[in-house]
Amino acid sequence: MSTRGVIYFVLFVAVNCKIPDYINVCSQNDKDLASCITNSINSLKPRLLSGIPELGVPALEPLELDTLRILGQSSLSTNLSDVKAWGVSEFKILKLTPKITKNSRHFKFEVHIPKLHVRGNYVINTRLAFIDLKGSGPFNANITNPHFECVLLGKKVQINGENHLKFVDVQCVIKSVDNSKIYFENLFNGDPVIGKAVNDAIDDNSEALFTEARPNIVEAVTKKLLEVANQITQSFTFEELFPSDYIKVCPNNHPNLAECIKNSILELLPVLKIGIPELNIPPLEPLELDRMSFKSGSDAANLATNLTDLQVWGASSFHILHLSVGNTKTGRSFRFKVEVPHLYGIGNYQINTKLLFLDLQGEGKFYTNVSNYRFDCTLNGNIIQNDGRNHLLFEKLICKLRIGEKKLRLDNLFAQNPILAEATKGIIDDNTEVFFNEIRPGLQDSLDQKFTDLANRITMAFTYEELFP
Repeated sequence: MSTRGVIYFVLFVAVNCKIPDYINVCSQNDKDLASCITNSINSLKPRLLSGIPELGVPALEPLELDTLRILGQSSLSTNLSDVKAWGVSEFKILKLTPKITKNSRHFKFEVHIPKLHVRGNYVINTRLAFIDLKGSGPFNANITNPHFECVLLGKKVQINGENHLKFVDVQCVIKSVDNSKIYFENLFNGDPVIGKAVNDAIDDNSEALFTEARPNIVEAVTKKLLEVANQITQSFTFEELFPSDYIKVCPNNHPNLAECIKNSILELLPVLKIGIPELNIPPLEPLELDRMSFKSGSDAANLATNLTDLQVWGASSFHILHLSVGNTKTGRSFRFKVEVPHLYGIGNYQINTKLLFLDLQGEGKFYTNVSNYRFDCTLNGNIIQNDGRNHLLFEKLICKLRIGEKKLRLDNLFAQNPILAEATKGIIDDNTEVFFNEIRPGLQDSLDQKFTDLANRITMAFTYEELFP
């Protein structure tokens, strides 16, 4: 029953819109988002104790529940109405795990409450053990140390042309309860002797009664929670609830738009380094590249190589040497020069290559070090309509690469012949430039496509007007 209050808390501290100052907001890119949300929930308890009318949030003390109809396997038939619970605000969060993607928000949490006191009215027609229970009137219940586990599932939907967060499901279970007691007044038309005897018998079988009632209670409460949660979230757009506060927006009329965009990119670097799950942007460290296959031929080399499971470190340490912005008939054009001081890569190779007079065949791990990696690129974007809104969609990035010092190591090449392996290593070291010249077109194509995809994941998540107001 207490899960209702906890879900309110999770909702409020996750938002970052026009929020009252009594709600402490947690940034989506907080390094310890779970702890931030937990602390914000705890600081919000005093306010939620009496409710927040402007947000449609009822008081937690007492927490009012709808009518519950309980049907169990042991002929249990009970209607509970005017149900109120005290003690909800004393909850303790044992664990909270947020999961954020581009189009969803999921919250998994565990909550413990020291003691719940519940009151209401009942109508009962039940057989419990050998006792026939019939009657109606007030009831009182005490539940000690209930432990709840819940998952709140939400997704982004379109309502009247705007994005909103809609919770589609709440899944809760009561994992454990130390003790539960319930007392029914007015059993058998208020006969004190029979009523006391039956309540004593109920007390002896309270665990069985609570076990029977548990699924129906959870179902009724989670249904109510879903309705209330959606009343809150649909009052705001998805972007108001979850803004990208890590993206610095540059207005169109900025006196130095290129410099503003450059600074915005640099401020975004710490987030790009660890990735942006809600935009489906993977981490830059390490940067994972798709499978690459190279087939080419020249007088110096006849190359057939497959590279897989390629991971590159150092991409986030780039320096922007130059950036310019231009307007086109269909959108925007960006030209930039970037230098990466050092890149280190590791992956798997399969090779069948002729390098000078040497036939190289084998497979295994490869390692590469590249210094002073520079590229000069053009990125053209077109304004398109998507669901009636303007977005900037980039064409494939066009780059020219220049690589400084290069080193390459292929493990397991001629593994059965150590002497030949050592000799081959020396030949590869002396001809690394030849090898890189052969793979350059395929490598460049893979990188161009990778960074175009990343750029579009950012721009397509927002309207053109939001990015360039």
